[in-house]
Amino acid sequence: MRKELPPRYAAMSIIHHYINRIHVIIPVLDEASFWASVDNVYNPDPRKASPFDHWTIRLVLAIGTAAQSQQRGDTHYSDAIGHICAAIAYAEHVLHPGSIWSIQAMLLLVMYAMLDPNHFDSWTLIGAASRASVDLGMHQDPSKSANTPRAKLELRRRVFYCVYVLDR
Repeated sequence: MRKELPPRYAAMSIIHHYINRIHVIIPVLDEASFWASVDNVYNPDPRKASPFDHWTIRLVLAIGTAAQSQQRGDTHYSDAIGHICAAIAYAEHVLHPGSIWSIQAMLLLVMYAMLDPNHFDSWTLIGAASRASVDLGMHQDPSKSANTPRAKLELRRRVFYCVYVLDR
């Protein structure tokens, strides 16, 4: 029961709910990159949006909608399921270890799983994200000689913090 992408004006209220209620606690996404993803997904040229853009927007819509659900089976719950079903089409492209953005993709799924444990096992998913982040060496800063840009270093730290918080 895949849900169509809502018009941008309708999606913005859900996105703002996510940003104001969830992102402030678990800041897994870089806001500038996230807003670029929103622009790419809602661009008339469908080639502008990457699978990660689609995944991110659909998961944010699913999390934001599920967070507003009062009980299983209500409209918000059904809409969240629809967004997850639409996101799953991009899973093969985004859920593979080896990069920070793949861990971000897993963390978004973990956050959804915590809101809807009937469909996904958050414990298994956070375990996979935790192992992948350690495999990438995110638990320690890169050497000084690597000259890692400040923004990338900050994103690594933030994503690892989110992994740690969700695991605990």
